[in-house]
Amino acid sequence: MDIKIEAFGENNSNYMRAALNLRFEIYTEELKIDKFREFDGLDKDATHYLLFVDMLPVGVCRWRREQDHLIIDRFGIKKNSRGNGYGFLLLKYVINELALSKSDIQILAVRESIPFLNVIGFKDIVEEIGYDDIELLKLLFNPVKAK
Repeated sequence: MDIKIEAFGENNSNYMRAALNLRFEIYTEELKIDKFREFDGLDKDATHYLLFVDMLPVGVCRWRREQDHLIIDRFGIKKNSRGNGYGFLLLKYVINELALSKSDIQILAVRESIPFLNVIGFKDIVEEIGYDDIELLKLLFNPVKAK
């Protein structure tokens, strides 16, 4: 099994297309988030990541600066690939890159993912957001305190 994580910007059209397709599958089809909310126009300001297993994209996320912190959002693993540790690998990879900035890192997530995110180091809920019919939470990871 070959696992690879690639970071890219919006100018990489092949990776961007794969990321948007995966996000559509996870967020629009599975979670029923309106596609106009999911595709929010912030992709141009973000660094994106794809996790590939045997050359197939199964995981996606992006990060961007928001006020005084960094935010990870659009994080997801394809439904039939969950439970294999891919989410842990992808998120730890991104956090390791972002921790060098020493900025607080927040992640936007559904409530069901809190136990998983707590293991990684996201401990405090800083905001609750109603998003269509889904409750999303912003959780905080402080890279300085985590060391």
